[in-house]
Amino acid sequence: MEKTETLVAAHYTTEDLLGRIARALTEVGADPANLRPDDLKPVDEFHTGGLEATKALLDQLQIDAETRVLDIGSGLGGTARFVTETYGAGVVGVDLTPVFVETALELSRMVGLEDQVTYLTGSATALPLEPDSVDLALMFHVGMNIAD
Repeated sequence: MEKTETLVAAHYTTEDLLGRIARALTEVGADPANLRPDDLKPVDEFHTGGLEATKALLDQLQIDAETRVLDIGSGLGGTARFVTETYGAGVVGVDLTPVFVETALELSRMVGLEDQVTYLTGSATALPLEPDSVDLALMFHVGMNIAD
């Protein structure tokens, strides 16, 4: 990983992220053992504009169950889960921060979407994917962390 990527990943790394999310969900009345995707909405769209920005972009695109979607800088996985839940598309999320990838995997498992979404640790500038493996790529609030 290059120096900028190491600094960005370190900046976003936080301890006990999943535990903190589970406690916050419990505080607002959600049961972490029986979560629905909607229960995650308060933390799921971890980018400027939140869910409204996600919907505004997706409304301009043609996505269906056959579309293979890449979410670059997927964070906690909220956009990927929203895409698969709304359109039935398979989604691969790639994020630079390992704790975000681990948390996204677990949150997706907790809401029963682990078979529709995949998360990988990797860089937006060197994606860990085969050529032509996706039809559509999304990126929210990530470009600010890329030098060029």
